[in-house]
Amino acid sequence: MDQAKEYIRGGRQKSHYSEEEVEACLCPLCSGNDYARIYRERGSLVVVQCSGCGLIYVNPRVKQAETNYWGDEKIYREEARYIFK
Repeated sequence: MDQAKEYIRGGRQKSHYSEEEVEACLCPLCSGNDYARIYRERGSLVVVQCSGCGLIYVNPRVKQAETNYWGDEKIYREEARYIFK
């Protein structure tokens, strides 16, 4: 039996984001700007539902989210190879 690989934790998602760390965005599906707030989390992040198409997304969103959630791209890609073999 193969031993499981220990994953490197590269991301640095925070428990609280300030208003300076987020950016407003349009709906990623229909580019609409009208939405209803559903839930606020982690300080300035708000889960919203687009009034045009119904998509649920985060607005405002974290700047440089890929780096915050996944960390270093090289480490992320290395770990992805183990997951998606």
